[in-house]
Amino acid sequence: MPIRRDWTPAFRWLQIALIVVAFALDFAHGIRLSERDIGFHPVYRLRQSLAIAISRLRDPPLGGYLAYGSVVDALSRNGFAIDPGDPGPLLDNNGWIGLFADPARMEHALREAADTPIDAKRPPQLIRINELAYADYIYLGFRLFGVHMSSLYYIYFLLLGVGCALFVLEFRRSGFCLFLLLGYLAGLFFLENYVQSHGVHLASLTNSRSFEALSLLPAMHLFLLVWRRTPPTIPRLAMATTQSGMLSLLVDCRISARWQIVMIVAAAVWVVVAALWRRRGKAPASRPSLWNGTWAACVAAAALAAHMASIAINADPRYATESEYHSLWHEILSGVLGSSLELQRIYLGEAHGIDHSDADAYNSVSWDLNARHDKSSPIAYVQDGVIYLDSTRDNLEYERLQRRMVFKIIREHPDLVLGGLYTKLVDQIGRYRAHRAMAWRNLSGAALIILLGALALLAAEPTAPSRTTLQNGAGAVLLVLGCSMAPVVIEPSPLSVGTLLCLVIAPVVCAAALLAWVFGVGKASSLGIHNGASA
Repeated sequence: MPIRRDWTPAFRWLQIALIVVAFALDFAHGIRLSERDIGFHPVYRLRQSLAIAISRLRDPPLGGYLAYGSVVDALSRNGFAIDPGDPGPLLDNNGWIGLFADPARMEHALREAADTPIDAKRPPQLIRINELAYADYIYLGFRLFGVHMSSLYYIYFLLLGVGCALFVLEFRRSGFCLFLLLGYLAGLFFLENYVQSHGVHLASLTNSRSFEALSLLPAMHLFLLVWRRTPPTIPRLAMATTQSGMLSLLVDCRISARWQIVMIVAAAVWVVVAALWRRRGKAPASRPSLWNGTWAACVAAAALAAHMASIAINADPRYATESEYHSLWHEILSGVLGSSLELQRIYLGEAHGIDHSDADAYNSVSWDLNARHDKSSPIAYVQDGVIYLDSTRDNLEYERLQRRMVFKIIREHPDLVLGGLYTKLVDQIGRYRAHRAMAWRNLSGAALIILLGALALLAAEPTAPSRTTLQNGAGAVLLVLGCSMAPVVIEPSPLSVGTLLCLVIAPVVCAAALLAWVFGVGKASSLGIHNGASA
C-alpha cells in the first residue's frame, strides 16, 4: 500500500507566507491611504509630544518629559497654535484638517522645530493630562528614522514586525495560532480604513488613540502562553520579555489598553484555579507543572510596573501635581452621566441627552461642591458667590474630586448606573458605525485575507480539534471579549479600536474552529481513521 504523503509542513509554510504578504499589504495600504506622514487630533497632545521628543534630540538634550519653549513656539508658528498667547495663526478645525493632511507643511513644521535656536532662559513646557509615554514612542521613531512624521509610521511597523516574528517563532507548529495572527493582520487592514472614515480624530494608525490595536499583538502572544499552559524555557522567556516590553510601552501610550494586562492576569488566575479544581484530592498543588503559563503573566505585569516606575522617576518634578496619563476618572464620570438622563437631572440640574460630554465631569463636581458649600479644595475658588474649579493648579486634586464624585453617584443611585450599561452598549454600536466606518468597502479587503487564511488552515490541520480543545478555545474567546468591553463600560467611543478588533476577529476565529472540526472529522472519516484517535 503506498504511503500517503504528509502535506502539513508545506501548508504551515503557506500560512507563514500569507502572514508575510498580509504584513506587506498592511504597510502598503497605509501608505496608499496617505497615513504615513500626516497629522491628527488631539492637536495639543501631538504638539507637546512632538516638542518633547525633538527637545531630547537638541543640544543640550532636555529630559524629564519637558519641551523647550522655543521648540513649542516653532511648531505653533507653523499651525500648531492653540491659545491666544501662542505665536502663529490660530487655526479653526478646517485649518487644522488642511495642516494635518499636507505632508509638506507638517515636514516644514518639524524641520523648523528641529533647527530653531534654543532660548535656554525660557521656562520649559509640560504635557498636561496626557500619556507621557507617547513622547517616548515619537522619540524612538525620530531616533531611528529621523525627524519626520513618516518616522511614526515606520516605528509602528517595526514594532509590528518584531511582534509578528516573535509570534511566528513561538507558535509556528500551531496552524490555528498562525491563522489567529493572520486574522489580526487582516483586522489591521480593515482598521486602516476605519481610522480614515473617522477623519482627523483618528486619521492614522500612528495616532496613540489607535494603539489598543497594536498592543493587542504582544498581549495575544502572552495570553496564549498562559492559556496553553506553556512551560518556560530561556528562548521563550526572552521572547515573552520582548513582547512584554513592547506591550508596556504601548499600554502606557494609551491607558485604555490596560484591559489587555487585566486579560492576561485573569487568564493566569483562571488556569491555576481550573488546574487546582481538576487535581483536587490528587497531586499536590506545589508541583511545578501546575504553574505553567502563569510565568508569562508575571513577566507582563512586572514589565508594566517597571515601565510605569521609569516614567515616574524620569518625569521632572514639575509633574508633581500632574498625572502622567490621561485622566481615567474624568472618562468614567463622563460615561456614567452621559448614559442616564435621570442622573443628568440629579447631578447637572438638567438633561442634555445621551451624549458623553467632557463638560459633564467638571459641571457635576462643581455642582456637588456648590450644593455642599465646600470650598476646602485647593483648586476651588469663589466668584460672584459661585464655587469654580481651576484644574490647572493641581490636576491630581481634580482627579481626586472626580473619583469621589463617581463613588458618590454609584453609592446613591446604583440602579441608574447599572441601567446605563445597556445604553452604553447601544451607543457604542452606533459610534462604530458612524461615518459608514463599518461599510463593506472597508471590510472587503480584510475578508479576502481571512478567507485565504481559512483555506490554508483547513489544509494545514491534519486532524479535527477535540471537543475539549473547542471548549477551551470558547472559554478563551469569552474571556478576551469580556475584558475588551472594559473601555465601553467606562465610556462609549469610536476610539476603542482594541475592542472593535476583538469583536471583528472573535466570530471569525469561532467560525474557523468549527470549520476545522467539521472538515477534520470528514477528512479523518474518508481516510478510515477513528475519530477518537484523531482527536
